[in-house]
Amino acid sequence: MTSYNDNPLKDNPFIRIQKKYDQFHKKEKDIADYILKEADQMIYQSVKETALKCGVAESSIVRFCKAIGYSGYSELKTEVAKEAVSIQYQQEILKAENSDSFPEQLGQIFSSTVMLLDQARLQMDYDQIIRTADLILKSRLLLIYGNIYSGQSGFIFSERMKSINVPTFIAWDHISMKQISIMASTDCAAIFLSHSGASKDTLENASLAKSRGAAIIVLTPAPQSPLARLADILITIPSVDVSIFKDYYPVETAFSLILTAIYTAASRQRRHDNSESTEKFETEVINDAFEFPEM
Repeated sequence: MTSYNDNPLKDNPFIRIQKKYDQFHKKEKDIADYILKEADQMIYQSVKETALKCGVAESSIVRFCKAIGYSGYSELKTEVAKEAVSIQYQQEILKAENSDSFPEQLGQIFSSTVMLLDQARLQMDYDQIIRTADLILKSRLLLIYGNIYSGQSGFIFSERMKSINVPTFIAWDHISMKQISIMASTDCAAIFLSHSGASKDTLENASLAKSRGAAIIVLTPAPQSPLARLADILITIPSVDVSIFKDYYPVETAFSLILTAIYTAASRQRRHDNSESTEKFETEVINDAFEFPEM
């Protein structure tokens, strides 16, 4: 059993519950106690199962969710899951840092990376992913920016987008960033991958691309950063990182997951468009073939 009462993050479901706890009546306190103490179980339960565990009606669970500012049980469970995964991730990292065993460290690295990916999945806004893919497909050119490690994720994404006929250029150092930024225009989309959202080169080139009319898409774990403020579309990724091993940053896997989601959405849309175009072409050919001149 994991307790989440001391989570320091602001405006998460645990903090909301704690702030209103003294105002709750008995049934609400029973629900609150269960969520605070058994969050790692609750995130896998239906509203019916949670109601049974708390000894209350399902309607009481729904009212409780609304009382702390959520639309219903589904939204509350999603937010609880995000925080639960984040805390478990922090605990795994702490174990790895305090261990002298290489196999144990490696095992913790693997498990913490899986948790980070799970958090990225829970945070993913599918409508936003589809909007991003649509924006890219409507653009004449896609520019991708990423420094060193995030650039590796960007390179794979670039090759995938090229495979569905999206013209793409990628930059991962200050020289190549300047070279592709001058290509930006009103019919371009520019994706920036950044850990801090505050590096000088990235900010300068994002500002330049935006001033030239490009649509700015930002992937970062820093939603309050200067780079995030330049975004037309901001996709926030999990913010926890690790540096147990030099040059290993599991947050890059979160970048890769989001980029893969964007590529998948774009690829599906491209296939749909191609299918419609092919069907239209075939219809026109058939109509032309069977169109006889009037006698």
